[in-house]
Amino acid sequence: MKNRKILFVIVEGPSDETALGVLFNRIFDKNAVHVHVVHSDITTTSGVTPANIISKVGDIVRHYAGRTFKNYDFCHIIHITDTDGAFVPDNSVIYQRNSVKPLASAMGI
Repeated sequence: MKNRKILFVIVEGPSDETALGVLFNRIFDKNAVHVHVVHSDITTTSGVTPANIISKVGDIVRHYAGRTFKNYDFCHIIHITDTDGAFVPDNSVIYQRNSVKPLASAMGI
């Protein structure tokens, strides 16, 4: 692994890993692709803000790397998020029976 670089891909859930991991492994060398499932949406986690999201993603990478990998082992870090709302807390969901545009209404638009 000394001369190989790691493409580190952070995804929300196992289905993302299944769907996207295969594609990344087809595009890049299998030994270089590491897909890490965080089982949440980092961007909606309590305490995460636009000002600290980069450091939060960095924390995930450092934790994953541990003592095995160094910063120079990584060639790219990709953080994939989606907008399906799977990890939105229940108290953030607004139900409106007569809503004409559910997405727009939920976002306050």
